[in-house]
Amino acid sequence: MTIKEDFSIENAEEMGKIIIANNYNKAKEVLGDFYNDWAVKVIKEEGDNSKYGKALDLLNKANSLNVNQVTYFNNWGIVLTSFATMKKSKELFNESFDKFKMALDIDPQDITAMINWAYSLSNLAYLENSKELYEEAFEKYEELLKRGIDEKDSFVFDTWANSLLFYYYLIEDEKIKDDILNSALEKAQKGYENGSSPYNLACAYSLKNETKKALSLLNESLDKNLITVSHIEKDKDWDNFRKNKEFIDLLDQYR
Repeated sequence: MTIKEDFSIENAEEMGKIIIANNYNKAKEVLGDFYNDWAVKVIKEEGDNSKYGKALDLLNKANSLNVNQVTYFNNWGIVLTSFATMKKSKELFNESFDKFKMALDIDPQDITAMINWAYSLSNLAYLENSKELYEEAFEKYEELLKRGIDEKDSFVFDTWANSLLFYYYLIEDEKIKDDILNSALEKAQKGYENGSSPYNLACAYSLKNETKKALSLLNESLDKNLITVSHIEKDKDWDNFRKNKEFIDLLDQYR
């Protein structure tokens, strides 16, 4: 019998007690992986919001085995970030930061934990509309560059660009805003070139009043069902296009 394939949660818990009592180190690793993999499966496959509580419980069980796996803490932080975003909970975001820090305490070179921490910080910054939190997230993104992040990591550059576009509205100095917008454009371009949605790049060009590029990328976003007309109508990145006939006609095509 293999733990991952044949154990029910009840059998796993009973086995966990035996393993901990007898300090079977290899068995701890196997059972920890079982709980971790189960948590990931719950998040991916279950549709209702109760999945977060289930996944967090499973990750807590994995961690209780004291095997100090970076992967467990990373996944724990990711689940907390998703749950915090849904609940709009600063407390849950802070818990996610703790998990990413624990992952980095185990392995200071772990790039994944730093990426996830930066992303989680950006989400809380959006929730709190906080310049300081955005700036803390940007410090982590910059640290990733120093550590040699893969230049083809579209997720990093796309989320970085997205955060810069929100941060842009919190700044009053026009010169600084222009620098932020140029940085957002650069990051969005890198993300787009490596497979991310064109929408952030479209928004950056919109704010720069580059009509042809902005509308071409917007059309691509709509054509691929990556964004909805209702979202665009609420997105202030497009406020300077509200009376533009090409923009109006483009949205009308996708209503």
